Amino acid sequence: MKNYYWLLPLAGGIISIIGFFIPAWYSPLAFEEYLWITGIIQHVLPSRDVFEILPPELFIPSLITTILISLSLFMIIINYFFKFRSKTLLGNTEKLWIII
Repeated sequence: MKNYYWLLPLAGGIISIIGFFIPAWYSPLAFEEYLWITGIIQHVLPSRDVFEILPPELFIPSLITTILISLSLFMIIINYFFKFRSKTLLGNTEKLWIII
């Protein structure tokens, strides 16, 4: 079982990357609207797409969470690729993956 621990960060990284390309919210009422994790609203009109940025009280937390998710994803992927070459500061890469 311990030989397959490397699948956890790989699966988490792939799911996180896919999450950036899937809207966080969708509304099909009068016209389609998508809310992306980056704080952008996309209005799909019959003639064109309109993009808006959320109000500041919603955009700033959205931007902060996007940055934190991106940094965690970057750390997981970098640590995953260097897992076989060296030990981490904690001495065990599995502990670092759980913390991230």
